[in-house]
Amino acid sequence: MSEALAAWAQSRRQSFPAGRVPADGRMTPIELKVVREALGLSREQLAAALDVGLRSVDDWESDRRPIPEGVRDDVERIEAYTAEVADQLAAHLLEHAGGTPVLEVYDRDADMPALDLPGAPLPPTARWWRAVAHRVAEDVPGLRIVEAPK
Repeated sequence: MSEALAAWAQSRRQSFPAGRVPADGRMTPIELKVVREALGLSREQLAAALDVGLRSVDDWESDRRPIPEGVRDDVERIEAYTAEVADQLAAHLLEHAGGTPVLEVYDRDADMPALDLPGAPLPPTARWWRAVAHRVAEDVPGLRIVEAPK
């Protein structure tokens, strides 16, 4: 870690005033947004995956309403599933790719092929698939990510 980054991290509070972090383990609004973005999900896609209205996700992320307790578990299931898909793809590429591994991604949902992903907590979208590709790239040296032909 650079000295500047270490100094910044040291200067940050390690505890926060009561009310900033829910004592019952519920997610904070920014925590939900960070995870949603890391998963490559729009607010609409997360709402569909959680079987709630878009307004609920908007209200949670803007701190207009508290995030219900079960949302953390649901989001963690999506994270675990995403990690599992990335791990399986990485293992496949490491075993079968040969010289330069390549993974195709899609620019638009309409370009996505129908993927049979048993147990998927959400329909695969182009944004989610790109997030998966990013995770795969962390485990597959030299991986080239290319846009699939349209």
